[in-house]
Amino acid sequence: MTDSVGSSLSNNTMLDLAHINYDPQLVKQHNVMHEIDIFVGVFYAIFTVVGFIGNTLSGLYFWFVVRKVDIPTVLYRVVTIVDLSTCFTQLPVAISLFANRHPVMFVVSVERLCKYVSSR
Repeated sequence: MTDSVGSSLSNNTMLDLAHINYDPQLVKQHNVMHEIDIFVGVFYAIFTVVGFIGNTLSGLYFWFVVRKVDIPTVLYRVVTIVDLSTCFTQLPVAISLFANRHPVMFVVSVERLCKYVSSR
């Protein structure tokens, strides 16, 4: 593999970052990308809330109001469960986008697990 300077890199050599200069254009591009991340994160959060409310209401309807056990009712129940799970899988992505793409949702749990495993 070759970097922008032309020196070859291998897995056993360390990358020399002395030739990298501060580029204000890259900082500006990073700021724009962060703004886009916030924009996408807001939409994910809105879709998660709306999807959770709508699918919860439809799930309650198909479980408690509709008492039939025919194929369409069962399919609607399954679709409701799949939609709810899809809404919940967007939540970690939205939280990560708000936090500059850092994995913030499970960091504390992983640290606790590591401490627990290392103490045994």
